[in-house]
Amino acid sequence: HHYHRHANWQFLIKLFPSAFVGVLIGTWLGDHINDALFMQIMAVIIFASVGLMLWLERNKSAVPDYTWFAILAGVLGGFTTMVGNLAGSVMAVYLLSMRLPKNEFIGTAAWFFLVINIFKVPFHVYVWETINWQSFTLNLIALPLIIAGVYLGIWLVKRINEKHYRWLVIGMTLLAAAALLPG
Repeated sequence: HHYHRHANWQFLIKLFPSAFVGVLIGTWLGDHINDALFMQIMAVIIFASVGLMLWLERNKSAVPDYTWFAILAGVLGGFTTMVGNLAGSVMAVYLLSMRLPKNEFIGTAAWFFLVINIFKVPFHVYVWETINWQSFTLNLIALPLIIAGVYLGIWLVKRINEKHYRWLVIGMTLLAAAALLPG
């Protein structure tokens, strides 16, 4: 499967404007908070996301297709991806709550991160200077592993049913939050 065919552009169009704002907020705020505070903020956002995901799983009839929910998800997604590449949990909450089937979930998330990551590049190059020749070279070296991961992911997703996939996403999100806690 190539998930680009499965993107739900209706949801993406709702997310992009506020996600761009979230990236701008993250760019500014990222220069003003220390790493420990950053980790605590991210852990709180992710645990809150998991709590919302679990509540939405129990209340399957509630699909929060409200403009404010898309705006909140966009701002938090843009912010968390800018300051820590941790927007996966925020997007998981939003897309799972929209009850997207797994292929549409993956396709929509992939397009979201492609567009937002391209938008982030100038800020990483010119504002934070976190993308430079050394980091670019390291990413090129890692490219074969990234490509292998793509194919492994496609192979795995084909073997996971819809219900188990939703719970796998929730479980992985919990693990991400726990990894951010002081140890």
